[in-house]
Amino acid sequence: MDEVFDLVELLGDLILGNSSTLLVRILGIIVTLAGLGLWLLTESELFVLPAILIVVGLFLAAFTEVLVAFAEPLA
Repeated sequence: MDEVFDLVELLGDLILGNSSTLLVRILGIIVTLAGLGLWLLTESELFVLPAILIVVGLFLAAFTEVLVAFAEPLA
């Protein structure tokens, strides 16, 4: 039974990580959704801002470990 708990804990650490990585991933998802919403739900001709938001949001969601590793020595 202990092995099952160890496996669940390992999967939780790999998927979620610590609280700072979780917050950065959530922020990345929110920024990506905001960019998609601006692009799909508005009638504006400005595609630069939604494109920037989508790229930054995907970067935040995908590279959270790298960003948190750079930010931890600064704090």
